[in-house]
Formats: sequence, structure tokens, C-alpha cells
Amino acid sequence: MIAVSAMGCQFAFLPLTLPVAPSTAVMTCNLTNAVLRFLDLSSPTQPLIESDGRRLIGALHLLVGFFVGCVLATPALMYLGDWAWELPAGLAAEPSR
Repeated sequence: MIAVSAMGCQFAFLPLTLPVAPSTAVMTCNLTNAVLRFLDLSSPTQPLIESDGRRLIGALHLLVGFFVGCVLATPALMYLGDWAWELPAGLAAEPSR
């Protein structure tokens, strides 16, 4: 809970001090939201935030996707070196359909 609290403080710090600045803590937000929704759904008392299981599943999908991306990026960097950065850059540059 100390780690979750620290991430929540880090997530809230920038918007409170510089409201016009873009967030630098996207994954912190996703993890904090997932933990809070999980605790809210598992609480025997009335939930603090009106939420449903779909939002928890959505947050978990983001976290699992981030973790899988990190796991896949490690061997890519080991074997391809700097060329491993070409795939994400190419995917980001591809026009949407």
C-alpha cells in the first residue's frame, strides 16, 4: 500500500502544481486506477466510486499489454540493438485506417 500511495502522490503532483502540463505518469495512472478499482470491487462495504467490472478489466488489459511489451522489447534490444526502435517508430508513423 505504501507503493500504491507513492504512485498516487506522484500521479497527482504534476496536475496540482502545473495544471496545463501533460501527464508524465500514464502507466502510474493505469496501475493506480486498477488497484483502486480492484479494492473497491472487493470491499464488503459500499464502493467509494461507482464503477463496474468492465473498467477494472480495461485497466488490467492496459497493464498486461504494457508488461508484454516490456518482455518482448528486452530480447529485441539484445539481438537487434538500436534497430529495435524502428518497429515502434514505424507503427506510430503508419496512417490510421
